[in-house]
Amino acid sequence: MKGAGPLRGKETITRPGTFGGSDLRTRIPLGLLAAAAFAAGPAAAEPARRERPPLLSPAELAPGIKGYGLTVFNGTEPERFDVTIVGVAKNYRPGRDMILADLDHPLIREHGVVAGMSGSPVYIDGKLIGAVAYGWGFSIRPLAGIQPIEYMLDVMDLVTDEPAVDRALPMDLSQWPAAAEVLSPAARSPFAPGPSVSLPGEFLRSLGVEEATGRVTVTLQPLSPMLLLGTDSPEVLEIFNERFGQLGVRATAAGGMGSSHLTGSLDTTRMVPGGAMGAAMVEGDMTLGAIGTATWVEEDRLVAFGHPMSFIGKSDMPVSSAHIDAVIPSLGSPFKLGRLLEPLGALRQDRMPAIGITRTRRPEMRPVTVRIEAPEVGEARNFSYRIWPDRTVFHPMTDVVFAESLSNTVRESGPMSIDAEMTITLADGTVVRRRTYQSAFSFTGFFASSTLSRDLGLITANAVADMPVAAVDIVARVGSALQLRVVEEARLDAFEARPGQTLHGTVRLGAWRAEDETVRFELTVPKDARPGSYTVALLDAREREALEYAVRPELRRLDTPAQILDRLSVEFPENTLYAVLLDTAEGLAVSNQDMSGMPRSLESLTRGTIRQSNLFSSTGGRILSETLIERPAQVGGSRRFGVIVRPATDASGEGGGES
Repeated sequence: MKGAGPLRGKETITRPGTFGGSDLRTRIPLGLLAAAAFAAGPAAAEPARRERPPLLSPAELAPGIKGYGLTVFNGTEPERFDVTIVGVAKNYRPGRDMILADLDHPLIREHGVVAGMSGSPVYIDGKLIGAVAYGWGFSIRPLAGIQPIEYMLDVMDLVTDEPAVDRALPMDLSQWPAAAEVLSPAARSPFAPGPSVSLPGEFLRSLGVEEATGRVTVTLQPLSPMLLLGTDSPEVLEIFNERFGQLGVRATAAGGMGSSHLTGSLDTTRMVPGGAMGAAMVEGDMTLGAIGTATWVEEDRLVAFGHPMSFIGKSDMPVSSAHIDAVIPSLGSPFKLGRLLEPLGALRQDRMPAIGITRTRRPEMRPVTVRIEAPEVGEARNFSYRIWPDRTVFHPMTDVVFAESLSNTVRESGPMSIDAEMTITLADGTVVRRRTYQSAFSFTGFFASSTLSRDLGLITANAVADMPVAAVDIVARVGSALQLRVVEEARLDAFEARPGQTLHGTVRLGAWRAEDETVRFELTVPKDARPGSYTVALLDAREREALEYAVRPELRRLDTPAQILDRLSVEFPENTLYAVLLDTAEGLAVSNQDMSGMPRSLESLTRGTIRQSNLFSSTGGRILSETLIERPAQVGGSRRFGVIVRPATDASGEGGGES
C-alpha cells in the first residue's frame, strides 16, 4: 500500500539499444506525375507494358449488341450472365465514356445489379469491352455502367511490385487534430466510395430507357464492395460502426466470414477473370473484408472493380481470393456475402477507373493475440488475429477484435469486471505495456477496449513519425460481478506535521450491497519540505491522470517519438486510489523540465528573466509523496484536505476530521 513516489509507470516501457485525354494508353497522365512528385514514397521501377487481350472500344459498340459477362454468384467458379448494350455515354467525364448495358441472369432479375459484381468482365464476340462497375439503385431494371477496359488497363500499367506509399503522410486529418480543426470540419474516409455518375433522363430516354423521364437525372452509383465484418455479435458490430462511423464507414455482420485457414502463401494460380477477390483488412479468428471481382488477370498482376476502392491513389492493402456464399437481397443495394480464402497480393493503385493489384507481394499483417481468462466459463481462451497495419485501421480494429474475443468467451451484457493488460512490441524492439481496469453494469468491454485502443492510437496514428508495431498482445481477466468502490468518507489523524514525519489517514470505500471497506493510508513529508500549506488529496485514476498532466506540462507535447513513449509511460489503473501530498503553489518548468524545487528567490528571478521566452511554462504544483491504495475493484471519487508543514524545530499540532 505504501509507495515511494508518484506512479510514473517507467517500468511499462522497455527500450533496447487526373487522368487526362481519351487515349490513355499512350502516355502517363500529368496528374499522376504531379502526385508522384508530391508523394515521395520509395522509388519503384515502372513495369513494362504487357500483351493485351483482344479489346473492343466504346466507339465500336451500338445499341442492341449482345454479349456476356462473368462473375461468381456462389462458390468460386464464375458464371455467365447475359449483356445487351444500351448505348454509350460520351464524355460523362472529360475525355471519358461509359458503356451502358442491361444485364440478365436469374439472380439479377430477382435482385438487380449486385454489389460485389464490381469488376465483372464483359465480352462482345469474345473481345473484352470492360467491367461492370456502376448500378442504378432502386430500379426494377438491371441497368449497369460498364467501365471501358482501356481505362482500367492504364491503371494496371502503374502497378509495381514494391509499394510506393508515403507513410509519412496522414491517411486523413483525424490523425492531425490541429489541422483538422482549422482546415476541415470532417476527416476524409480511407474507404470513401468513388464518385457517382449522373446521366440526364433525356439522354437515357433517347436510348430507350423508359423508366427515365426528361426532367430526372439518373445517378449510377459505384457498386462499392460491402464491408463485411466476420461477427454475429450486435455489440461488436456496434463498436465497429462507432469507431469507423466518423470516417463514413459502416459494416455488415457476416458471422461465417472466416479466414483462419489462410496459409500465408500467395495464390498465384486460381484467380481468373470473373473470379471473386477482396481487400483483406483483418484475418484470423475474425475477418474484415470487401469483396469484388477480378476483370483481367496476368501472371503477376491484375485489375479489378472498375471504380476506386477508396480513391487514394497509391496503396498497400492486402488482397485475397474469395468464396461467395450467397447473394443477399436488399431494396437499396443487394450484395454478395462471402469469405476470404488465400492471399492473392497487394493493392498498389486505387484510381478512378479501377484498382490495380500486384500478385508478387503481399503487405505484412500484424499479429494481435487476445487471451480471455474468465472463471465463470472455465478454461482461458486464446484468439489470434492479423490486422493490416494501416494508420487509420490498426488501432480501432484492435479495439474491435478484443470486443469480439470477449463476446465469444463470456457475454456482452450484465455486470462484469475486466482487468486487461496490453503489450505493444514495436519494430525496433521497444515494449510498451498499458493496463486498464473497468467494471460496469453493461458495456464493460466497450470501456476497456476503447481505453486500450486510445493508447495504441498514440503510437500508430500519431502526427509525428512512423512508429511501426510488430505485435500486440492482450490478456484480460474477467470477473462475473460488479466490482466498484466509491469514496464515501475520509479522515486525517492530524493536519500538521514536520519534515520527515508521517501523516496517517483513513478512507471508507462503499460497495454495492456489501459492507463498506475501511482502509488506512499514510504519507511521509519529505525531509526537505519547506514550511507552509500543502494539500493531501485522495484521487481516483481519472483525477490522478489530470493532476499528472498539470504538474508535468511536458507530457502535453507530442512532438517526437520519445515524447509519445514518455506519455505512455504514465499509467494510472482504475482499480487504485491515489493518496498524494501536494504542493499546490504554481511551479516553474524550463524547456519542459520541472524546476519547482529551486529556491523561491531564484525561481522569481528566473521567471522575470525568461517570462517572454517560449522556454518558460508553469506547472500546477508539485507532488511531494504518494501512496497507492490498490483494491480488487474500480475505484471512484476523491477527497482533499489542507495540511500545514511546520518548521522542524516547532511542535506539531494534531487534530482530525475531513476538510
